[in-house]
Amino acid sequence: MKSILKNRGSFTLIELLVTLAIVAILSVVVIMTLNPSELLKQAR
Repeated sequence: MKSILKNRGSFTLIELLVTLAIVAILSVVVIMTLNPSELLKQAR
């Protein structure tokens, strides 16, 4: 238990990967929202 409490000062690799995944998903959503004409061209 002491090692778990001692290691809480920094982010773990999984926390960083989850954060990066969330940021990537949000950026894709924003790009799709701001640029719908390109999506329509690609769909045709």
